[in-house]
Amino acid sequence: DVGLTDFARGQKMGFTSEGKAALKKSLVMRSRQIGFLPGVETSTLGTMTRRTQDIAMALFKIADKVNVSSAFLSGYAKGRRLGLPVEWAIKLGDEVATDTQFLYTRMANSIFEQTTTGKFLTPFTSWPRNFTELMGKWIEGRGYTTIQEYEKLTGKTIVKESHNALLKRKQLL
Repeated sequence: DVGLTDFARGQKMGFTSEGKAALKKSLVMRSRQIGFLPGVETSTLGTMTRRTQDIAMALFKIADKVNVSSAFLSGYAKGRRLGLPVEWAIKLGDEVATDTQFLYTRMANSIFEQTTTGKFLTPFTSWPRNFTELMGKWIEGRGYTTIQEYEKLTGKTIVKESHNALLKRKQLL
């Protein structure tokens, strides 16, 4: 979503104190601690011991943390490169992570996806819908909502690349 340059900057930033501090302020990262995988039936988890659950999900949780932190830090790095203040760069990081990663909250699921049948037919929550929405955003060339809000509130214009439909279509290809 942000391109290879900002992705690489984000990966590097994960080893800095600034990047670690930003990760602690990420809403998407905090949502992972609050409710991990609510789409999994609680009755199934109830039959397993807590220790077995932790062992079974350990590698998945590690991979998820790496993916989400990578997405967040990529967006954060892009925000900082564009000159956004830290709090707005954090919002941009959360926007990128929200657009590109699974969200494990009830608000991220449709009513159908919360039913027993919906959980069975849509494993890993809302991935197909999220993917379709992201592709639509790229095809239409929509810019980042965070940058648009920042520009509206401050009257400052951020680099035009944030709204460049051609750039987004190039990334899509």
